[in-house]
Amino acid sequence: MDIHKLEAMLKAAPRGTYKGIVPVDFAGYPLDMEAFKKLADEYALWILEDACHAPGGYFWIKKETNNTAAMAILPTSPCSPSTL
Repeated sequence: MDIHKLEAMLKAAPRGTYKGIVPVDFAGYPLDMEAFKKLADEYALWILEDACHAPGGYFWIKKETNNTAAMAILPTSPCSPSTL
């Protein structure tokens, strides 16, 4: 997910059009969740992080807290990388 395109889309839409953000980590490359949290706070959105492809990835949180997403999902379905 391109955060710059997301921000442009949010700016172009009337406030309240969107309720949340579902960013997807992929291939062990996590997104900058602090940047998404800042954007979500600015537009009063919730975050549901899809961490299905996040195993092996990491990022450093610059703040004291790691509360960037309301929820993160690591699926356990047979075709999920987390169960292979």
